[in-house]
Amino acid sequence: MQDNVDSKLKAVQEEINSMEKRWQRELAEIKGKGTEVKKSIGENQGLAKMVHHGEISKVDMIATIVESSDT
Repeated sequence: MQDNVDSKLKAVQEEINSMEKRWQRELAEIKGKGTEVKKSIGENQGLAKMVHHGEISKVDMIATIVESSDT
């Protein structure tokens, strides 16, 4: 009987470890996407400043944003 309990406990522990590893991978992926979003926002703000200073047109800014979102 103890062997049965031990084997079930081991299976549960393995499942918990597996779930924890999956959650850690998902969290790392989410954090990575957050970094990408921050970078994208910074780039878009830079483009907006260029439009404000007359360095590029709004059309060029939009085209650049659309082009970068396709990659």
